[in-house]
Amino acid sequence: MSVIVNESNVSKQLSEFWDLEKLGIEAEVSVCVCVCDEENIDNDIMSEFEAGISNQNKLYKVKFPWKPNMKTLLENNEEIARKRFLKLRSRFNNDSSLFEDYKN
Repeated sequence: MSVIVNESNVSKQLSEFWDLEKLGIEAEVSVCVCVCDEENIDNDIMSEFEAGISNQNKLYKVKFPWKPNMKTLLENNEEIARKRFLKLRSRFNNDSSLFEDYKN
């Protein structure tokens, strides 16, 4: 059994289907404004990202881009990382073959 599908035809049919499904449904202006604001924020972040790219000693250095106010929402996970490290170190002390596998 074989099936032959014409992708351009399927794409056209899907487009027509969704055009019929959205009859009478229009986006509100406020939604459009939010989308535009989000696009502006994304463009600003992208511009900041591109400005932060530098080439030092044949290596690229790139600053991590942040959305506004996102740094303040991040929790400090130093204690969690420390506990994970101590647990891993304990496992390595108890199982030298695991430590050798980890190094290699």
